[in-house]
This record gives sequence, structure tokens and C-alpha cells, in this order.
Amino acid sequence: MGKHCDLGHIIDPANRVECKEDLPDLSPTSPLFALDLEFPPNTGSHLLAPGAYQLELRIAAANAAPVIERLEITVTENWFPDEQRMFSDGIGLRVVS
Repeated sequence: MGKHCDLGHIIDPANRVECKEDLPDLSPTSPLFALDLEFPPNTGSHLLAPGAYQLELRIAAANAAPVIERLEITVTENWFPDEQRMFSDGIGLRVVS
């Protein structure tokens, strides 16, 4: 049975300042991807401007050998209010080797 965890959330450009998740040099019309961390750093390094990023995930359990996977997150400059369109045209997630 699969387990799920929150990796992050996408912030509507209109709500970035209100959510206190903003980057100073980011266009006011660009979305932002915020990594969901237990303790977000004061540096804002958990906030990802549009671009391509890779995360190395180390997945382990008491009854299984650890697995290392690399996840690529692509955030475009475009915001779509429709969730389905945002996931198809605004952000991409894929496992890379």
C-alpha cells in the first residue's frame, strides 16, 4: 500500500505577499513553488521561482532496504486558476535516473 506525503504547494501570484511566501525579484505574475518543510528556513531557500529543480529522495523503512530516487520539479512562468491545467501546463513532476 502506498504512502503519501506533502512535498510542497504552488502559490497563486495574487496571494504570495498575503501568504508571506514571496521572492523579491520574482515577477508579480509568476507562481511560486514552496517546499513543505517542518521548519521553513528564514532565508527563504524553500521557495522555488520558475525553473527546473532536482530533489534526491532517500526513502527508507524498518523492514525494507533504502531506495534513492531523483525527482525533477519544473515550474513554469504561467499561472492557471484551473487545477488540472496548472498540473498539465504550469508545473511538472517526474522521476529521473
